[in-house]
Amino acid sequence: VSGDVSIDSITGEAMRFDTVSGEFDVDTAVIKTVTMNSVSGNFDLEQLTVDQLTADTVSGDVDLELVSCRESKVDTISGETDITLPAAGATVRFETASGELITSRTCQRQGDYYGFGSAACKIAVSSVSGDLEIE
Repeated sequence: VSGDVSIDSITGEAMRFDTVSGEFDVDTAVIKTVTMNSVSGNFDLEQLTVDQLTADTVSGDVDLELVSCRESKVDTISGETDITLPAAGATVRFETASGELITSRTCQRQGDYYGFGSAACKIAVSSVSGDLEIE
């Protein structure tokens, strides 16, 4: 419920992380399907290779450093989302009531969609007031 978890390296087919206020830190992960749920806990996944990722938070922050992905979806009310895109890039859809997209990277924008290089990785972020930072 509120304990912190730190993992150096993990590989698997399907992983599920649930927390109320605890933090999950993963240094290296190769996982086919990842599901994360939190009320106020934070998720920090570095060097992540994933086919499908789903993260739901109320006020927790989500920090993803993607090596590769097929589809990722992050839903939050007020949590901040930071995503380091794969080297090839991604297509990002960002829907928000009052949050901001922050990036220094060059992108092509069409409505809620932002193109950062290749469209092989599709990322959808939905937020009421949390910001999205793309690196």
